[in-house]
Amino acid sequence: MTMTTNASQCHVDFITELPFDILPLILRHFKTQELFHLLTVSKTWKMILVNTPPSLWSSIIFRKTHLNKQTIKSGLAPVVHHVKRHDMIHVPYSPLVRDLLEYMKQGMFVKLESLELVGRFLHSRSTKYNTSPECCCKYIDLSQN
Repeated sequence: MTMTTNASQCHVDFITELPFDILPLILRHFKTQELFHLLTVSKTWKMILVNTPPSLWSSIIFRKTHLNKQTIKSGLAPVVHHVKRHDMIHVPYSPLVRDLLEYMKQGMFVKLESLELVGRFLHSRSTKYNTSPECCCKYIDLSQN
């Protein structure tokens, strides 16, 4: 058991102590951003989380959040090969969002079946936000039926 003691506190690292088959049952209740944050806690946690069953990472949803380099590098990169569905809902457009979409275009998301973009995204040749209703929600089915 991993335990640190101090005169006033006792700490047990429950993530490392949980049976491997129980962990996904708990983690599936976390939001994507929270899971990505957990990946940055320690090397041990990252190893455990990356090696959980792929179903934990099959659906990635970003809601009203700013993507940062840490999220992309530490969070998404190790699990990108498990992602089947990716949603970006009201995520502010940024160069990192552009890079993420470029990664998709390059085939880094090898199992990706669907992509949903909700909100205002830039046209590829424009510097203005597109606010027309027909461009505020885009669902792309990538599955091969």
